[in-house]
Amino acid sequence: MKVLIVEDEIHSFNSLRRMLLQLEPSMQIDGPVTDVVDLTGILASQKSYDVIFSDIRLDDGLCFEAFAAEPTDIPIIFTTAYDEYAIKAFQTNGIAYLLKPVTAADLEQALQKVRTLGGRSEELQRLLAAYGLQPRRSYRARFLINDFDGAHILDVADISHIEKRGEKVIAFLDNGKSETLPVESLDELEGMLDPERFFRANRQFIISAGSIYRIVNSFRQKLRVRLKGYPDTTIEVSKERASDLRRWLDR
Repeated sequence: MKVLIVEDEIHSFNSLRRMLLQLEPSMQIDGPVTDVVDLTGILASQKSYDVIFSDIRLDDGLCFEAFAAEPTDIPIIFTTAYDEYAIKAFQTNGIAYLLKPVTAADLEQALQKVRTLGGRSEELQRLLAAYGLQPRRSYRARFLINDFDGAHILDVADISHIEKRGEKVIAFLDNGKSETLPVESLDELEGMLDPERFFRANRQFIISAGSIYRIVNSFRQKLRVRLKGYPDTTIEVSKERASDLRRWLDR
C-alpha cells in the first residue's frame, strides 16, 4: 500500500508513520507534506496513492483548499485535533475522521475501509443524508503553472476563455495575458471546470460566462460569441449547441 501523510507537526508525522509500519511493514510512506501549496502541487502531479492521511490545519491554511483546487479520487483519512470539520471532510472524499491522539485501533479500522471499500462508504453516505447534505463535486479553483524557476498560481476566476491550439491548451485571461494549462485536451479540462461558469462552445473553445458581452445570430441558426477584452476573437456555436448556450446564459 502506498500512502501520503499530510502533517505539519513532525512528532505527529513520526508517530503516525511508526504505527502504520507496525500495522503493515511493507507500506510505502511519503511525507510529511506540511502546507497547502506543497499539497496542491503533489495533487496536481497526479501521483498515485492508495490513501492520503491528512491533518486539516496546516502551516498556511486548511487542507481543503488544496483538495478543492486539485480534486482527487484517492480516499482520504483525516487526522485532526478538531471535530468541527467532520462534515466538510466527508464531502472531500473522506472515508474516516480520526481525532488525535490517533490510536493503532483507529488506524486499523480506517485502513480496513481502504482495503474493502476503495472509496466513500455507505456509513458516510448515511451521515451526509442525516445532515441533509449530499456529496458535492469539487471543481478547479486554480492551476499550478510551472515556470523557469518554480511555479505560480493561475486562478480559474481570471480566465476569459480557453482555446485548443495544436497540442497546447491555452487559457486567455481577463487581463489580456495567456497561460498554457497542464492538460492535454479540452475533453479532460471540461470535467474539471464548473459548468455554471464555463461552457464548451465547440471542439476548440471553452468560454466563461463573465467574459461574454454579446451573442450574434449567424447563418443556419448558428451563434457567434464576442468576448470582453478580445475584440478580434469570435467564437462560433453550432445550431445544435446554440439553444444550450441561450439556456445557460439566461439563468
